[in-house]
Amino acid sequence: KISIKENDIMAEIPAKSDISYYKKNFKASKNSYADPSENSILSAVMSSPNTEITPDSNVMIIINIENLGEEIIDGLVVSDLLSTSNLTYVKNSALFYIEGQPPKAIEPKQGSDADFSIPVALETGSALYFSFLAKAKEINPQTQSIFNYASVYSADYGISTETNSIRFSSEYAQISAEKTAVMSESGCSGDTIYTITLSNNGNIPACNITVTDVLAENFKVTKIFYNGEELN
Repeated sequence: KISIKENDIMAEIPAKSDISYYKKNFKASKNSYADPSENSILSAVMSSPNTEITPDSNVMIIINIENLGEEIIDGLVVSDLLSTSNLTYVKNSALFYIEGQPPKAIEPKQGSDADFSIPVALETGSALYFSFLAKAKEINPQTQSIFNYASVYSADYGISTETNSIRFSSEYAQISAEKTAVMSESGCSGDTIYTITLSNNGNIPACNITVTDVLAENFKVTKIFYNGEELN
């Protein structure tokens, strides 16, 4: 007899039986396996050229997928649960290509965070390069970091693997400047007080800041104050 349990497949075949089956007769979810072949092996490595992330900024996520086995693999799906990493997918940013072929655009399945069905048959020894942009929704104030990883699987072949996890640091300085002017009551012949207010909206100190202010024609500096104290 053959019994099938949730998220699992078991075959109990009597000693005297002519029952046989081929792996493609069974389907598997990304968390289960259907008669996996030792010759079908996926390698998936995640990387990014970005190391830092700020709220609402974009980071690029790259996944290199390689077929290390001896069989062609198709039906590949890349699944990244971005919401668990406080990331969102940037629309129209995903591309994939196999070496020697032009890049192709692709969009995630409707209703998913970032589930992509890759329409290629990955030859033995071939590598698939996949990339997309993600945006930070919010950043944990305690860890000041965002971690992300993805799953790569082929339900048709019962193969599943996970990428490594990558870390985006949210330690950053974010400087803003505001300038105001107050003219004296004597009008054009009097003094004009310019105030430049600098703010750091980041979460680490900002060091070695240089402020440059180009004065209008016929103006000259008479005094400079920093936090209320006159500078020489």
